[in-house]
Amino acid sequence: MGDVNWGGFRFHEILKRVKPQAGADYVVFHALGETEDKPKGQGHYIESYPFKELIDPQKEFLLALDMDEKPLIHDRGGPLRLVAPYDLGYKSIKYVTRLEFAKEQKAGWWTLANPVYPVNAPVPRNRLRKKP
Repeated sequence: MGDVNWGGFRFHEILKRVKPQAGADYVVFHALGETEDKPKGQGHYIESYPFKELIDPQKEFLLALDMDEKPLIHDRGGPLRLVAPYDLGYKSIKYVTRLEFAKEQKAGWWTLANPVYPVNAPVPRNRLRKKP
């Protein structure tokens, strides 16, 4: 989504409140609601990221609570949405309700449903509006 003013907080704010277990190198984002299709048994949307990427300020990940200075509505991913500006759109998971610290990266719902969607999905540099 171009030209959107997202508001929220960075992932490091979570780390001020929780301490992941040693070896938890990934974070799995779980979304609200069951899906009709359940690829490989996964019944709701998930996406995962390496812990190091989420805390890298150059990646600019944001846990969004509002959009254009208004609370994030359901149609835009409320109650909470991960904004991943340098990854393809399906990685910016909507309706986040739970975070899980994991020792291994988990394939997201889209990757499980169709392997054409890779686990790691950076936007090609020539398509970025802003270069990291």
